[in-house]
Amino acid sequence: RRGCATTRDFHVGLAVAAESGLTVAVLGKAQGLSLAQIVEQSKALVEKARAGKLSAEERQHPTFTISNLGMYDIEHFEPIINWPSSITLGVASALPDTIVRDNTIVIGKTMGLTASCDHRILDGATAASFFKDLKDLLENPDELLKGQ
Repeated sequence: RRGCATTRDFHVGLAVAAESGLTVAVLGKAQGLSLAQIVEQSKALVEKARAGKLSAEERQHPTFTISNLGMYDIEHFEPIINWPSSITLGVASALPDTIVRDNTIVIGKTMGLTASCDHRILDGATAASFFKDLKDLLENPDELLKGQ
């Protein structure tokens, strides 16, 4: 959305812990995929990465990388950018927290997201706008399904 990369194609890198170490599986041209296709292709890529069977093409040129430590009960972490990715998004765990909803304090879950951006490739204001959109979509997931 809104000019997030210097290329027209949006290649999403998925950081995967494999037996041989951390690797990045790349979902190419993600901007042209439906949500269902992204889910299906991501699962297949992660399985290939864990099995050590990614092709060279499936490891090349992420423009945006996601590092998820949610399964480890991590509240917050700061991801590292690996070139050529312009952003690495760190996804922490969804943990119990107090939330104000309709002027009432309730217990819910909140999830920490932290982005590291390479300002040589992408300015911070553009990244902030993108992450505002991401936050809005995560808080209103039905929006993700519109047009699917």
